[in-house]
Amino acid sequence: IPQFWEVQTHNDFRRGQVNGLSITSDGKLVLAPKFEVVFDTNEPLIFSAVADRTGNLLLGTGHTGKIYRVDLNGTGTLLADLGELDVLALALDPQNRLYAATSPDGKVYRIDPTGTSREFFDPDDKYIWSMQFDETGNLFVATGDQGVIYVVAPDGSSKVFYDSEETHITTMAIDPSGGLLAGGSPKGYIYRISDDSKPFVLYDSEMQEVRDL
Repeated sequence: IPQFWEVQTHNDFRRGQVNGLSITSDGKLVLAPKFEVVFDTNEPLIFSAVADRTGNLLLGTGHTGKIYRVDLNGTGTLLADLGELDVLALALDPQNRLYAATSPDGKVYRIDPTGTSREFFDPDDKYIWSMQFDETGNLFVATGDQGVIYVVAPDGSSKVFYDSEETHITTMAIDPSGGLLAGGSPKGYIYRISDDSKPFVLYDSEMQEVRDL
């Protein structure tokens, strides 16, 4: 007797053994890209990555708080050892200067091209999950476990930009009009926050956490 079934969602395909294929979030099967090792940090985790204007890839790792720089040839070098456990977020300001956010002390460091670091911002929060610069050089800092977003001026002065009802603000992005987008946990909302710190829920993911925007 013939039997019929449909396999069409991400979870359906995920049950099988996938060789040479990738499963998209909407359940499509596509050819997987070819992977090759470019640089091995020999660290347990890579938490964050950002590319600078010259094409270098900067990697924030855990659990030894090191930052590595990988050039266009794939050569990796240790840029900075912050003496923290985890580097959860990296960001570059309009002058291409690197900033790193750490855990569990929840600090932001500014790092010059030689790897010298200095403390730039220290909020009363354990986790800093995301950082974003606007075009004027202000740094937005998303934290947990109180779900607060700070805005830090280039001179290091800071204020609370938005105190959310989330436990964690886990990710941020700047939209084309210059507005701040933020995703949180445990509500799983995506917010658009105006310049006067008023939030608007753009999307309810129906999940507990928004990890990336």
